[in-house]
Amino acid sequence: MADEPDDIEPDLLRERLLRLAEHGEITGKQAEATAAAHGLEPFERKPEFPRFDPKLKSHWSIMMVVAWIAWRDFELVRKQDPEFCSACFRWVGRDRKVRLQNDGELVKRMVYSLEARRPPTVGRLALQDELLRDGANVSSGAVMRIREAVAALWQALSEGHLVALGFDAHDAVVEIPSRDWVYLRLREEGERDVLSYDAGGQPEPFTAVTLRQSDVLRLWPATGEIPDLPATVIDKGKRPAEAAIKSTRPDEPRNAVGIAPKAHRSGSQVDRIKRALSIAFPDGVGPDLTDKEIQRRIEPIFKRNSWKLASVDSIARARGRRKVG
Repeated sequence: MADEPDDIEPDLLRERLLRLAEHGEITGKQAEATAAAHGLEPFERKPEFPRFDPKLKSHWSIMMVVAWIAWRDFELVRKQDPEFCSACFRWVGRDRKVRLQNDGELVKRMVYSLEARRPPTVGRLALQDELLRDGANVSSGAVMRIREAVAALWQALSEGHLVALGFDAHDAVVEIPSRDWVYLRLREEGERDVLSYDAGGQPEPFTAVTLRQSDVLRLWPATGEIPDLPATVIDKGKRPAEAAIKSTRPDEPRNAVGIAPKAHRSGSQVDRIKRALSIAFPDGVGPDLTDKEIQRRIEPIFKRNSWKLASVDSIARARGRRKVG
């Protein structure tokens, strides 16, 4: 790419570099180097503070609130903001068969695409929490585990101490009744969390759910205090919500208040590897990392969940470098 003319239109050059990377003709690093040589902004980017400062937002998403209840750290809350995630881009490398322009032959190459960070889910937050605690990187103000935070949030919503807004099935903004939260659950679907009722087969009742930031900080102040809420919500086992919070283990999402088992959940090794990769490499797996190095990095997650350790071959399948099955 060294022979690119200096006066090429910047937008055209960016499109050309993206196209070359997506066809495996250059790497993401080469695209970045060429862009820098022509004075263009980097492809990989993360919004600089104070953009998406959670203290400046009047309403937070469910994931932002859960992160705050557990960690009491504004920067960690910022990283769970769906808008922040959609503004973060990084190169992702995958093995693909591409057709050569000259003779039309299909060849296997590493191709690179620029992708936004995936929106957070409770499952990924819980695993991230474990990694932060293992590395002593969790906020000094952290007071509970992620799944305990979900249970605490559901208790406050069910008892009317907190009001959530969202779009209903008719795309109207409504206050979600407190009585509904006893039956609403979070379910991971398509790599995102959705709200659903216990009864299966129903469409998503509320979307784009938010909670007022000031109410959240009133109930769970930065000092790490835990609100003394009456334990009046009864869960499936006929126990008060407070008891459910205390008995919830961080590695048992099926028993946590407000969390439903993942729809069509698969227990395959490839699925476990994909989950572990999303936590160990939140910005995407570096294309230069070997499967052996990746195996070493995700091994603690597998040990912590008592999963069978991932083989190099399974990791390759999870990354699209081998056929599954």
